[in-house]
Amino acid sequence: MKLISLATLCCFAAAAQQSLATRNARSAPALARATVYQVWMRAFTPQGTLQATAVRLPYIADLGASIVYLSPLMTASLAGGAAKGWTLAGPYGVQDYSQIDPEYGTESDLKALTEKAHSLHLKIIMDVVLYHMAVDNPLMRIPGFFLQDAHGRPVLGTWGRPRPDFSNPKLRRFFIENLVRWVKDDGLDGYRCDVAGGVPTSFWEELRAALDQVDPQAVLLAEAEMPEQQLAAFDISYNFSYLKQTLQPILTEGEPASRIRELWEKQKALWPHGSRLLYSSDNHDQDRATRLFGEKATYAADTLNFTLDGIPFLYNGQEIADTTPTNYPERTPIPWLLGGKSAWAHQQEAALSRYKKLFRMRREEPALTAGELVWLDNSAPESLVTFLRSNGPEDQVLVIVNLSNRKVPVTVDLRAADFMPATDLLTGRRVSTAFSPGKISFAAPMAAFDAMVLKRNSPAVLPQ
Repeated sequence: MKLISLATLCCFAAAAQQSLATRNARSAPALARATVYQVWMRAFTPQGTLQATAVRLPYIADLGASIVYLSPLMTASLAGGAAKGWTLAGPYGVQDYSQIDPEYGTESDLKALTEKAHSLHLKIIMDVVLYHMAVDNPLMRIPGFFLQDAHGRPVLGTWGRPRPDFSNPKLRRFFIENLVRWVKDDGLDGYRCDVAGGVPTSFWEELRAALDQVDPQAVLLAEAEMPEQQLAAFDISYNFSYLKQTLQPILTEGEPASRIRELWEKQKALWPHGSRLLYSSDNHDQDRATRLFGEKATYAADTLNFTLDGIPFLYNGQEIADTTPTNYPERTPIPWLLGGKSAWAHQQEAALSRYKKLFRMRREEPALTAGELVWLDNSAPESLVTFLRSNGPEDQVLVIVNLSNRKVPVTVDLRAADFMPATDLLTGRRVSTAFSPGKISFAAPMAAFDAMVLKRNSPAVLPQ
């Protein structure tokens, strides 16, 4: 009887999840062409301050990003870190939610940064940590503001820090007022919400309603993979199934590239219609992508990330093929050598040029942001990812990415007569094809970790 009951519950849960796909995600039209660039404060500049970051905002704008996500800025605690020899507090152990950590500067510095960002048409979102807090946070002195076990001891989260009690309306009101204030007073454009799945969705919905009263365009990015969160709270969600469970095994273990399509189809059946998922290959919680996959494979993956129907994400330094590991508790600046004369400086410039093309391509090609995604079969599904982004018959982009470490002959199930001739947006060159009835077949094999983003050429206008 118990087994039948559990099975029934599982069926109900699956049905509820399935029904989300019949509903619409919350509307956020301003994010149709959005791209996210993460700034890890202790790496982006040698100084690691808001003032220094503000000076470098034109660089991010020139790169082509539209949303800048800053690592946590609120005053952090050394509790638990001093014993390990840390000289800086871990930014995810918040000691005071109401203050900017002096390490980064002042609230005036934050306001100056957001003002400069807005003049460059950039949005600024800040990482906010509500799943847990530092043991010496003043909220720990307020009865009912933190979870307690049967013996009155604080309930610790996954990373050994006390967890706030979101069943307490007063605690919810404190956090909502706090987060609304940063937007209202200092010009923040929203938040990246750390461990968003560890906080009740109902709280995030309350926060959204409050933010809408101040800035209806405020962005909420969930570090969680929970479809229901995009119904009324979040604009964008992390895509752990893509990065950790799909892309990384393909690039490092030789798993078939067809898993990308399989995951996409599964997600479409689970997420609300119009949901926005983050596509990335690097972030502060992993070793650098260039070290994990190699520079060429990382760029192939990011070409895929910029052409799929989600929100592309870049971690600072990734665009110059940086290999500097993120040093969580200390300051390890990225070695920016742009403009120098060394071989490494030229290598950084070359990588930067490639990534600028990805940003420009996404910004200028409506098919990549407004067009539907149509999967296409190909001759080597274990290696190739192939799909069409179509914004009508006259605006189509064909994407072909080789995610394997070997050369692969390429034939795609799309009639050449319906698409060719075409130009590769990554190189600017017109591509040549071999004869293949009813398909597009390319004369030369595609190199390991190579990619083509082919735009159908408009028919020439003949003189009258």
